Amino acid sequence: MSISFNLSDNFEIPQEQEEATIADPTLHEELEGLGDVPVTSFKITTGGTVQGKNILVDSNGYTYTMKWKKDPTPPFSAWVCGLQSKTQGCPVSVLQHGDQFKFGHNEHHLHPAVGDVVVAVKKAAKDNVFRPASDIVEGVLTTEGVLPADAPVNCPRHGNLTRAANRARQRQRPQEPQDQDFKVIMNSVPEGFLQDDIHAGESRHVIFATPEQMAALDGAKTWYLDGTFKIVKRPSYQLFTIHAFAKSYSGEQEQVPLAYCFIGSRTKADYKKILKTFQFYMVCRIFIT
Repeated sequence: MSISFNLSDNFEIPQEQEEATIADPTLHEELEGLGDVPVTSFKITTGGTVQGKNILVDSNGYTYTMKWKKDPTPPFSAWVCGLQSKTQGCPVSVLQHGDQFKFGHNEHHLHPAVGDVVVAVKKAAKDNVFRPASDIVEGVLTTEGVLPADAPVNCPRHGNLTRAANRARQRQRPQEPQDQDFKVIMNSVPEGFLQDDIHAGESRHVIFATPEQMAALDGAKTWYLDGTFKIVKRPSYQLFTIHAFAKSYSGEQEQVPLAYCFIGSRTKADYKKILKTFQFYMVCRIFIT
């Protein structure tokens, strides 16, 4: 089969179509509209546990303890959620490779977050051994922007935080004395708080009061004596306290304890010895500072 062509006729040459190059989207364009998606960040807090081990805290307020660690370069570690018990455990884990963190197979916690509050309470308790635990908790909650009266549902209870503060600094406190022949560790007593250490035969009476409290007793017209047995442990038998009326911040007169004495025995001679010691201080105006 043969086919012939006539090339004498003119025909239009089609114009070349120019197409613009399809540019790759920029990172900003890819992330456009994702500004409300939370990105979890992590930080390691040194000595965050009661045992002084490191703790991992994420930006959502959850804490993690280290399960295992390998030491290649860089190190590789696995962290598990801090809520672990014999009956219930949170399945969330975090894998760390150097400075990079990512969740394991499960990243949905089964409990509310406690945030940095617990870690901050423990740290403040260790830094302020003599400060009441309840004051530490209120200070931390205020610093974290969570007032005790307005605490959210996921905020730990005030009582739990107070116990956590006391447990955190328990190892920093001296051991409980077992007999009358104990040594007062002055590093564990606020400066000027120990007024006297009375040895009366086999008994021992230790008096505590600040110089300001002693001065208030010196200026008081009437002293009120009280004693309790429930809050002391052996070798002490009683916490003997001396009260007086003092003006409060509101300007009202209130009866407050101004001196504390841990009594090793409770005879009439013991009480006379203690009161004569206070009388001697008031007459001589000797207040230990």
